[in-house]
Amino acid sequence: MAIKRDPILTCFFLCDRVIRDDITKKWGAIGLFNALVADSFPVGYFEMWFFCRFADAPAEIDMRNSITDPDGKVIAECSRHFSIGSLPEAGSIGAGRGWWEIGGRFKDIVFQRPGQYRVHVNINQIELGDSALYLAQA
Repeated sequence: MAIKRDPILTCFFLCDRVIRDDITKKWGAIGLFNALVADSFPVGYFEMWFFCRFADAPAEIDMRNSITDPDGKVIAECSRHFSIGSLPEAGSIGAGRGWWEIGGRFKDIVFQRPGQYRVHVNINQIELGDSALYLAQA
């Protein structure tokens, strides 16, 4: 009998930009952060990038990452479906499971006030982790 396992989030961070080199296939990140400072609120951000690495993931995943405000309300989402054969940065470990490296972005985010926001990482409706994102006023 097969044992059901949840994927494991092995790496997650926010940054200004994620790039992937066409020759080496390595990921690169510019401007890593977990806190932002604004002169006034509300403040908008055109885009905010993230990088995720998962281990022991199934061959098909529905990824839904979100940002919630201090009250728990979702203010931004990034959702995509992936198959293990659709990405060169994914690989099989057998038994229909594998590892994934995914870069993506949130677009047109508006932070209404300073405080602690949360960034959530979900695969197949399972929250694998979350991270604090702090917003402060200058």
